[in-house]
Amino acid sequence: FADVELLYGRNDLEVVLYGPQGQIRRESSTVPVGIDATEPGKTYYWAGMIEQGRDLIDFRNDFIDPLTGWRWGVGLEHGLDKRTSMGLGAQSVVIDEIRHDYAEARLRRAIGPALVEFAASHDFGRGTALSAETLGQIGELNFQAQTLWVEGDFESDIIDRFVRSEHSVRLDTRVRVGGMRLPLQAGLRLEERKDGTKIREWVLRSS
Repeated sequence: FADVELLYGRNDLEVVLYGPQGQIRRESSTVPVGIDATEPGKTYYWAGMIEQGRDLIDFRNDFIDPLTGWRWGVGLEHGLDKRTSMGLGAQSVVIDEIRHDYAEARLRRAIGPALVEFAASHDFGRGTALSAETLGQIGELNFQAQTLWVEGDFESDIIDRFVRSEHSVRLDTRVRVGGMRLPLQAGLRLEERKDGTKIREWVLRSS
């Protein structure tokens, strides 16, 4: 389940499988997300290149996908101490047949039961995006908050070109109802677009 989001701290996951004759099998696992993702004094690096939306061997010249084109990226992350790490990176992608070149920086710090991250990305010749995010756990309450500010005509395959700012907060917990524990999630998202439009979203989920 690649799309299951993990939060700082202990993540308890349970998969319930049902058989054709009413059999039930439960598989439980725990995924800890700790403060020592990058050890102090250690440096991790990565590099990659791909021609997205194309076959490996292709003699055609037709344009298929607006994200088609060679994209590459390099980056490194260094552990400053047991609670702090910083990262630098560069990427180049094609969006709507226009190439965008980015320089990125990130600072991550564990503060008490929370993980805080500050990030900046500059799209050369277009603009800059600044973001801050925190996530953590207090008792059985998981929380996540994020803020994003966009300056100029910054655009990426993650950030829409029309967004000026976006702020969100989300709370997750489990409530005991009778003999079961009911997952409960509440969230708020505020978005301001470059044409002045403001969007407010409230979310309440359970299952």
